[in-house]
Amino acid sequence: MAAAQPAAPVQISGHTIITTNKHDHSFQTVRIERTSPPEFICSLLEIQKDEQVVVVEQVQRVRGEPRYVHRSYLPLRIGRPLLDMEDGHLPLFDMLITLCRQTPVLGRERLSPIVLTGEDAALLGLPVGMLAQRMVGVVLDPDDQVIEAHELVIRADHFKLDFEFNLAPSRAADSSDKL
Repeated sequence: MAAAQPAAPVQISGHTIITTNKHDHSFQTVRIERTSPPEFICSLLEIQKDEQVVVVEQVQRVRGEPRYVHRSYLPLRIGRPLLDMEDGHLPLFDMLITLCRQTPVLGRERLSPIVLTGEDAALLGLPVGMLAQRMVGVVLDPDDQVIEAHELVIRADHFKLDFEFNLAPSRAADSSDKL
């Protein structure tokens, strides 16, 4: 009797709207600057601690209410055009595509619960100590190079997660080492 073959990996993926503002969604840019990245970002971007990055920090609002804080870190060679940007109200993916001339094709995220601290609580209009969700992830280009790493702090009181199953073979199943 032949031994059973192992099952192929199954990919579980989600989707969200990542470009173009809807009439009830807006992005408020808090800062765009050249800076030294936090240690976890160095690891995700595969850069040294002394390398500079461009950080874009935005608050996404739905019907005027803050929903999440998005901190995006781009290697300086990619994010440099953002330092001269005049309109900071574009979603990050629009900035990546139109201003940085990048082609994002794959993202990988990790979600975990956190307790809000001062800065994030203030940006979300919530008291310190409230529960929230922290999502950390990366975006890859067609050559599987990490072009952006990010941290989102999401209000827990309006958090919703939808899953979509995709059983078709995909290179995304091989990218787990990117996060």
